[in-house]
Amino acid sequence: MKNVRGVYLLHWTPICNLPIIRQHGLLTTLAQGAFRIIWLCTPENAMRVLKHLKKVRAWRHDWALLFIKINARTESSLRPCKEYLVSIKDIIPEDIEPTCLFLRDLS
Repeated sequence: MKNVRGVYLLHWTPICNLPIIRQHGLLTTLAQGAFRIIWLCTPENAMRVLKHLKKVRAWRHDWALLFIKINARTESSLRPCKEYLVSIKDIIPEDIEPTCLFLRDLS
């Protein structure tokens, strides 16, 4: 995997999750799905992920796009998965930028 330290990766999340993320970070224990991982993407893949969310019935949520600053701590937990990256460990609040992009109504 190429060095991604110092860059931002993105994570889409329902807006209703923001209070817990701001307080505790992105927690693998709260991840839903077959694997307890946190899905991240590059800015170039952000729209592809949004299209996927729309396809899998995610339209019922309003969404926030979080910016994750990659440093030595977070880089060590990243693993490649297809064209995305996954984090196998929690991402602490200090590594999440306080600014987000909000999206309403994916329909």
